[in-house]
Amino acid sequence: GQLVLVEFHPFLNCFDLESGILQYPYFADGKPITEQIERSYTGTPLGDSLEMNLWAHELGEIFSSLLHSGLTVTHFREYDYSPFDCLQNLRERSKNEFVWKENESLPMLFSLTAKKNG
Repeated sequence: GQLVLVEFHPFLNCFDLESGILQYPYFADGKPITEQIERSYTGTPLGDSLEMNLWAHELGEIFSSLLHSGLTVTHFREYDYSPFDCLQNLRERSKNEFVWKENESLPMLFSLTAKKNG
């Protein structure tokens, strides 16, 4: 078998998504990041404000977990865009490529594939 993973880049967890300001540490300390949100991750209004808890996982933690599980990473790539307009402060650079309004060079997604050793 093969693991295929495409996910938002953990660097995004450093930002307050509403203001776009770098606000949180990249390296996890085990404590959740807590925010009040008005919209779901799809941009749909929630009606009432909800508390959201996030736990940061840097790329090194993801890779270490794969390697510790006996998997070999066969592909890894980072992307500077999201295929969806699902976060605040994005603009459409081209069809299905949404980037930060203020800085298009920030990582938005990553993809990797891994296979079991042996």
